[in-house]
Amino acid sequence: SRSDILSAFTGLTFERGYDQIPIADVIGRAGVGRSTFYEHFPNRLDLLRAVLVMPCTPLADLLVSDPPNLLWWVHHFRENHGLGRILFAEPTRRLLHRTLGEQIETRLAPVDGVPTGLRAAQIAAAQFALLEPWILGQIALPAETVADALVRSSRALAAA
Repeated sequence: SRSDILSAFTGLTFERGYDQIPIADVIGRAGVGRSTFYEHFPNRLDLLRAVLVMPCTPLADLLVSDPPNLLWWVHHFRENHGLGRILFAEPTRRLLHRTLGEQIETRLAPVDGVPTGLRAAQIAAAQFALLEPWILGQIALPAETVADALVRSSRALAAA
């Protein structure tokens, strides 16, 4: 049921945008009861956070390893630029940045003087500063160039 709820919510987000989705519509499309929904997600915001974790994971992982699927994800982000328009708009933008920052924070080694959470937020902001205009078609670069820039800039910031 959890995956049905996530799938229904993602589809509705593509169709309408986050602000236009009542929980009743998610439940209806997922074919689950209200109590089943609330067993998995306390509210709509937690549901959105769960959806955002998956695409944020490879961006956070590139700090500690060479994710074999990073280029696939970069292509995926660009191919789904319609969803990017929704994710990069408020209120989802803040949650997207926070979700990525939280994932990055768990992968950073502590450094004297600068809180890990602040460094993670900086790296997340830098990643989105590169990704957002590319996903939205405002700059033209090959996906390989974007992926390489993400790796190099993220790791440089993590090491600083």
